[in-house]
Amino acid sequence: MEYIAFDAHKRYTQVSVETVDGKRRYEGRIAHARGALQQFLESRERGSPVALETVGNWDLDRGRDRSGWPGPAASPCAQGETHAGDGQ
Repeated sequence: MEYIAFDAHKRYTQVSVETVDGKRRYEGRIAHARGALQQFLESRERGSPVALETVGNWDLDRGRDRSGWPGPAASPCAQGETHAGDGQ
């Protein structure tokens, strides 16, 4: 198992992946493009927990940004816990 952390920004997500004993396996950015986060998760160990940090413009309860436009938070993954390889 590995631990996956996402820090979502407007145009990219900062990603960190560590093993259970704290060794860093990956550090980098994923540009926000359709399917990019799913593709990344599919390359990680299945069942690994994922933490997501968002601050600012996203209203996760309604899946819309403050202007009212639907955003990435509208996906089913944003409404509950997800794990690497779940395909959601």
